[in-house]
Amino acid sequence: MSLKRAMICSVAALVATAAAVPAQAVLDHYKCYAAKDLKQPQFARTTLPTADQFVATNTEFKSPAFVCNPVSKNGSPIINPNDHLVCYKIKDEQKFDGPNVTVTDQFGTLKLDVKKAKLLCVPGSKTIVP
Repeated sequence: MSLKRAMICSVAALVATAAAVPAQAVLDHYKCYAAKDLKQPQFARTTLPTADQFVATNTEFKSPAFVCNPVSKNGSPIINPNDHLVCYKIKDEQKFDGPNVTVTDQFGTLKLDVKKAKLLCVPGSKTIVP
């Protein structure tokens, strides 16, 4: 997985998880692994309405792309070891060229130019199969 994809997935995981918890909650870090549909059963493309702080639109879920596990980074504890994310490649119906935003995390503060959405991560569970 490229660094750019890993960063996109990490941001997507944080956004997807942050929306579901109170502002004071501590979130896990997630490491995302590329995933291929084994077609047992095959993922069926679907379109659903989505809305976030940038845009409300219909979103086509094209295929699974990543499975994200909670991870201990730099010795940090894992808060919710059973929480996972499944990230899907998506295409929004509405064209979007977003605003510039300032983000702050443990690596510092960055100004970013937001472009079209490429992934949507949803909470999930995982079982390792032989």
